[in-house]
Amino acid sequence: MVVAAARSNGGKGGCPLGSLGGQLAETDPEARALIAAGFARWSAAIRDGLRAQASGRLPAGVSPDDLAVTLLAALQGGLLLAQVQRDTRSLETVFDTILALAAPGEPARCHSRGGTGPAPRAETGGGAREATFRSG
Repeated sequence: MVVAAARSNGGKGGCPLGSLGGQLAETDPEARALIAAGFARWSAAIRDGLRAQASGRLPAGVSPDDLAVTLLAALQGGLLLAQVQRDTRSLETVFDTILALAAPGEPARCHSRGGTGPAPRAETGGGAREATFRSG
């Protein structure tokens, strides 16, 4: 869903929450706290999805909490790259790579880039690698 939205607008705008954070974090403590709370809610939702979908399938030493923070940070960086490059390839690649490392052995093919690589994730359904970040 996030990649599809970035793709549909050519990467313009980046992440509204990230843009706000970058502009207000140093000058408005109250706004910074609200934005931090927004990121915390997003991270919790990602974590909860990972716990539900990847129960027992994550490699040893990879916690859903840590993976959620990693995915959120990757989302922010990928959206910034998509904004600057006007191309979602970097955003797609970062998720493909992180999810491939987090869920080894899952099917590997990426239709949106036309090559082999981790499978695109759908907006709904099951499996350790499915998330709302990507619609292929």
